[in-house]
Parts: sequence; structure tokens; C-alpha cells
Amino acid sequence: MDELCVLDIAGLRLEPEHDQPLISDGIQTAVKKGRPQLAINLAFTDGTTQRFLPPHRCDSFEAVQNIVSYTYLEATRAILAARGVTATIEAVTRVDVFLVPLASKQASSQAVSLSVGQPQSNGATISASTTSGEFEIHSTACGGTFDHLHSGHKILLTMVAFISGKRAIVGVTGDKLLSKKENAELLEPIETRTRKVEAFMASISPRLVIETPVLDDVFGPTATDPDIQGLVVSRETVSGGKAIDAERKKNNLGGLRTFIIDVISEQVSMHDDSSAEDLKNLKIGSTAIRRMLAE
Repeated sequence: MDELCVLDIAGLRLEPEHDQPLISDGIQTAVKKGRPQLAINLAFTDGTTQRFLPPHRCDSFEAVQNIVSYTYLEATRAILAARGVTATIEAVTRVDVFLVPLASKQASSQAVSLSVGQPQSNGATISASTTSGEFEIHSTACGGTFDHLHSGHKILLTMVAFISGKRAIVGVTGDKLLSKKENAELLEPIETRTRKVEAFMASISPRLVIETPVLDDVFGPTATDPDIQGLVVSRETVSGGKAIDAERKKNNLGGLRTFIIDVISEQVSMHDDSSAEDLKNLKIGSTAIRRMLAE
């Protein structure tokens, strides 16, 4: 029996008061199907024209990030409410949100497929029919440990793919920098972490060239690659982005346009005045997963 439930949510407008109830109701219905893997496709319309987004994707970064984050968070809450804390790892690692059609998985005859919302005749998926004019940034970078790939990682990677015109550089932290991590013995090997990142990026945006260099320092290729234009960081790692710009300046390279991802938390929404330590404590992430595995 296939483990997948595919949920198509159409008619979204990037308007929270309209979109959030639609997403929440769809997820509640999908979770009741009891499948351990949930794939959610988001399709957006504006009701009047074929293009509802601003001319450049960077201008939509915050609004798209908010709706993607909300979708992951609602799925996590719904799974935990339905199945209890024993499903925590499943809730944060086995949900995928797509801004493009999930053709390969929808083709499975064993998958459960659900649709909610009313697509309009002039609607389109947010990533359909891309043109070079949409992209101010052609090469975007991010970095992380990406241990037990979870919802927070997927939000970060989705937004890297969303704003990148041609190339995404996802640095994966090497083992020598991770020896002091909590429950370091439960960290996935670098090969596993890299493979999961590559597979997820290929699934959400097959049009991009994906590079996954191993990071042996905080900079990786961002310090020396003149073609990198954008950097996506979490709010707790903004200081790392500033250090990268300082290193680029030493190498006579221009600074990077930096985009910030709010850290996902099951309890609260993140705001600009949240401290980095609070974000670390509240985040549903790799440390919490390893802690559960160690128990």
C-alpha cells in the first residue's frame, strides 16, 4: 500500500485571511486519511489576471515564505493532534510542500489524492511558465547541517529555489565542524545529508542547477564565487551572513542580497524582536529529533 497522500490546494491569493482557512481545512482532511507521507501542492491565482505576482520574485519572498511556513506548521500541528507526540519525527520530516505540480507522485495509483479550493480559469501554479525576467538573482546560496531533513530545512530550501534563476548552491556542513553538536553520534553521515538535500531540491525545482559543496568553514564558496548574488539565512544565523559579506569585501567582491527565513516553531510565530537563543530553544529541528532518537 502506498504511504502517500497528495493534497492539491488551489485558488490561493497570498492573502492570509483567505488562504489560511483553506490550507488548514485541507490539511485536516488529508491527515484523517492516515497516510504517513503528505505532499501538498499550492496553486495561486489573483482572480483577474494570469500573473498575480510582482514582476520579480524577490518582491514576493516574504509573502511566499509566510504561506509555505504556515502550511508546514499547520501540517505539523494536525499530525501531532491526530497521532500524538509519538508521531513528532514523522510530523516534521514526512511532509513536503510544493509550489509546482507533483506529477511523479500523483501518478501512483496507490496514492490518496485530495483537492480543495476552486481554481479559476486564468490561474497558474506559482512556478509555472517562468521567464528570465522574473529573476533578479540567478545564483543563490545557503548553508546548514541538514541533519534529518525537516520542515525548517524544507522552508529554507524552497525559498532558495523560488528566487534562484539558474543555480542554487546548498552548502552542507562537514563532519569536522559538528563534533560539539548535541548527540553528535546520531548525526546522519554527510553522504546521507547531502543526498536528501539533492533529492528534495530536484523534486521542488528540477529546472535549477544544484550544487552541494561540503562546508569546512562558515564561508564555503560564498567567499570567493563572484557569480553568487543572493544568500538565504535563518534569523538565528544572520550574523553568519554579515561575516560572509565582510570576507567577500576582502576578496574584492560585492556584497550579497540577503533574505531571512523565520525559524519554524510549533508554539509561536517569529517576529523581529525574537532573540536568537529563544529561536534555538523553540525551533522544531535536528537537535530535537536527535534528542528523541536518543531516548
